[in-house]
Amino acid sequence: MLSYPLKVKESENQTQRFIKDYGIVKLLRQCGFHKENGFGTLVVITFLIALVFSGRNLYRNLEKGLCEFQKDVIYRFLNSVRTNWSKFLLILSYRAYNFIRPLTSKNRTDCFILDDTLYDKSRSKKLELLAKVFDHVTHKFCKGFRDLTLGWTDGNTFLPIGFSLLSSQKDENIYQGVNDKIDKRTNGYKARKLSRSNTLDVALQLLKNALNIGFKAKYVLFDSWFSYSRFIKKIVDLKLNVICALKDFEHQYYVYNGKKYRLSSLYNSLKREEFYGDKNIYFAIITADMIVTETGELLPIKIAFIKTRGKKREWLAIGSTDINLSGEEITTIYGKRWSIEVFFKVAKSDLKLAKEFQGRSFDMLNAHTTIVYVRYIMLALECRKSEDGRTMGELFYFMIDELNDIKYDESLKLIIESVFEAMGQTFNPSDEAMRDFATAFIGNLPPHLKEKFLITDCES
Repeated sequence: MLSYPLKVKESENQTQRFIKDYGIVKLLRQCGFHKENGFGTLVVITFLIALVFSGRNLYRNLEKGLCEFQKDVIYRFLNSVRTNWSKFLLILSYRAYNFIRPLTSKNRTDCFILDDTLYDKSRSKKLELLAKVFDHVTHKFCKGFRDLTLGWTDGNTFLPIGFSLLSSQKDENIYQGVNDKIDKRTNGYKARKLSRSNTLDVALQLLKNALNIGFKAKYVLFDSWFSYSRFIKKIVDLKLNVICALKDFEHQYYVYNGKKYRLSSLYNSLKREEFYGDKNIYFAIITADMIVTETGELLPIKIAFIKTRGKKREWLAIGSTDINLSGEEITTIYGKRWSIEVFFKVAKSDLKLAKEFQGRSFDMLNAHTTIVYVRYIMLALECRKSEDGRTMGELFYFMIDELNDIKYDESLKLIIESVFEAMGQTFNPSDEAMRDFATAFIGNLPPHLKEKFLITDCES
């Protein structure tokens, strides 16, 4: 990744290359970015993307005279209700996906990942749709939003595809309502409406948006908070397989060996002989039918129960709708879900998610979050380019061909030298006899090999 902090000009140059390579100017026009006068959208968004890498916040950049415009230009840009930020992020991530996809083998397992994180705004009072939300990490209620994010990974690079800042569906949990002056035809109003929708409905819509634009993946990964049977069934209906941690919901049942169980009861019904593993971690792999709530349909699912030695009550269940996978494959693929946790950590700690700007409009939150996600995409692509030689295109293959030739010649030369050395140690011939033997040996080689040795002799 890029080192911190970068000078403002250096970070802006890096951003400008990224903008040029991925055609962001044209994309801005497609997504409703428009300024009637003053500084153009390209200048403003370049500054915003590069801002975090300068090592200074907006105020310090303005104070030092490092910004060409005043803060009103920035805030008007971020508060626009007509800009379609979700479409901008979706198309940009798809362009990044089209860059990475050819570098990934068809046999490699790529995945969609769904997860949410706390968008903490504890110090705010009059922010639009500010709500009391539950933090799964601290197990406490906080003021803010839940940042529901969909991403894609090939196991090496993670790309954020879309997000929604979720408020609360309950009016009593909302501290500040929607600005009633917002035009209901605008993208800003649609984002506000989506923020009060059901979490699973929003997650499903994010998946559909990704599929509609052209993203492809073999599995959808998520943790136990999303593992409702009706949600899993809807994803399966989209021709996608699910691998997720399963939660012991009260009204979610499984059919195994003709009997109906809750998840905890199913775990307790397993015999000790059904578990296998090493000294510390044990697995039990079974295939059952998940009963889909509301419809009563049976959905085949393979479940990997994992427990540690001596702690029967501490266990984890990972389910897969692809019943052809082994238990080891299920746990290995599910491990790729960790990449979204890394993304959230980087976005919050290094890219200033939820910390960079202060405002009262919901549009600013969406705009700022999108800019943070764009920064991550830029860094992810730079990281991939530095690690994966194939991003150099024809130059890479030219270099590989050269390396193969060098390896072949050197290995052949080493073999011949070892033969001559062994002869010298065994028969102890004179130097003149060794030269005569070498001349006769090379003279009897095929022409293409003889040529190489003649060149080697000349160079030496």
